[in-house]
Amino acid sequence: MSQGIPDSKRRGAETLHARVRRVTNPSQARIVGGRYRVLKRAGEGLTACVYFAEDMQTRRRVVIKQLTAEAASDTALATRFMHEVHAVAAINHPNVVRILDYGAPAYEQPFLVMEALPGETLSQLLHRENTLDFDLALFLSRQAAIGLCAVHRTGTVHRDIKPDNLFLAGPPGNPTGLKIIDFGMAQLPDNRHAIGDGRFVVGTLQYMPPEQVLADPVDARADIYSLGIVMFRLFTGHLPFEVDAGLDMLGHQLLSPLPPIGWLNEYVDPRLESIIVRATRKRPLNRYQTMAALLRDIETLGDVPLEAMNATTGRPTEPDEYLPVSARAQEIAAGLALRFRRTPKPPPPDPEEAPESTKPFDLARKR
Repeated sequence: MSQGIPDSKRRGAETLHARVRRVTNPSQARIVGGRYRVLKRAGEGLTACVYFAEDMQTRRRVVIKQLTAEAASDTALATRFMHEVHAVAAINHPNVVRILDYGAPAYEQPFLVMEALPGETLSQLLHRENTLDFDLALFLSRQAAIGLCAVHRTGTVHRDIKPDNLFLAGPPGNPTGLKIIDFGMAQLPDNRHAIGDGRFVVGTLQYMPPEQVLADPVDARADIYSLGIVMFRLFTGHLPFEVDAGLDMLGHQLLSPLPPIGWLNEYVDPRLESIIVRATRKRPLNRYQTMAALLRDIETLGDVPLEAMNATTGRPTEPDEYLPVSARAQEIAAGLALRFRRTPKPPPPDPEEAPESTKPFDLARKR
């Protein structure tokens, strides 16, 4: 009986029940591209939403990325989205997420359809376990490098390599492979539709090289740096700079060398440390110049003596301070240097040998 329930509350309950019924009833579910039934929302970014869906023709589960209505109304963003689709589809590699379908119909926002795989992101695994078995960490590093070799062969730079964008296929905790996902920040081959375009920073600060921090031009060596930071995280259980993602992080990525890995994990092979050090040098010219070269050192890690590896990797060559390219980058770098680093000064003279007029001031005596 509803005698004791006020009409306003009863109408509200009926409305809520109707909304739930509309969402859960397959006949009322939203259809994308006339073929894909949306099951639930998986996530949302600045310009796009991601959904789990079902292909009504094959009954296969898929993942759909679709521009928001606001982003779709921006011609530049919509054009870039379709270029992203074509660029990723052209990679066609087992270690890169596969695009199954895409569309830009007049009656709805542009979308792309990707394979849906069982598994989890590397970020989820690290959140649960923090440190990984050495063999698993090396396997995942190699898989990521292989995938990025394929990405770079097409002229694409991912620009946002981090654990969130490395998907581990297979049972949680026991992955059988790795796939690179989310090319939303990628620099595409023709570079005509790049997000940022030197005007603002794109990517994730904790994993970004100095040139990307300063919105200078980037190439494949930016992904090499980012993968080096991921490897540092895999083999130590820590990020090299564990500070808030603000000015402090900007300053560290631009000015601070990585702490020695042996401080955090004394069991790391020095040859592996040499690889990570070379991948994460501040100057792009001091890093590996290609992902293939980094992959080769990962694959031959156990076969190359430390002395031979140090001849080509080792500790950073001097100088290894990043040299900004654009005037804006030079201005930002100068400001960060003033904030985080004092101007170097020559050592003070010996008090006993210095002339009286130049002897240092004794603060304790003056008090």
